[in-house]
Amino acid sequence: MVKGNRFGIGPVETPTTGTRRSRDLGPMGVAVRESAASAQEASDALVEQRRQNAADAREFRAARDEGRVLVRLPVGEIEVDQLPRDRLDLEGIAESDDMEELKASIRERGQREPIEVYLSNSGALSAQEGMAPSHCAAPASCGESG
Repeated sequence: MVKGNRFGIGPVETPTTGTRRSRDLGPMGVAVRESAASAQEASDALVEQRRQNAADAREFRAARDEGRVLVRLPVGEIEVDQLPRDRLDLEGIAESDDMEELKASIRERGQREPIEVYLSNSGALSAQEGMAPSHCAAPASCGESG
C-alpha cells in the first residue's frame, strides 16, 4: 500500500510543461461562425433598407401633400364646367381645323400632357388647367369609348 492513500493508488502525475489543448476550429465551428457573420450582415442590410424605405415614404408623402405627384384619375369623374378659359372665341376654335386635328390626335394617342385638378367645394374633382376643351374632355365625346 502506498503511504497516505488507503486505496493503494499512487498520486496522478501532472505534466509540468503546461501544454495546452489546441483551440483550432473544426469544420462545424467554422460553419457556425460564417453563418453568424452572414446573418449579421443580412440583418444590418435589412435595417438600412428599412431606414431608406421610411425616408422614401416621408419624401413621397411630402411630395404628395405639395401636389408634386402624378396620379391616374378616371376622366369621367373630372368636372370641367368650372374650367377657366383663356380663349375668347371658343365657338370659332371648336369648329377650326386645328381643333379637329387635336381631337384626332387625342383619339389616336390619348392626352399626353398631365392635367391639374383640385377638389371643389362640393368635394368633386375639377379641372384647373391642361384639359382639352370641354366638348372633348371625356373620351366618348371625342369619338373614343372610355
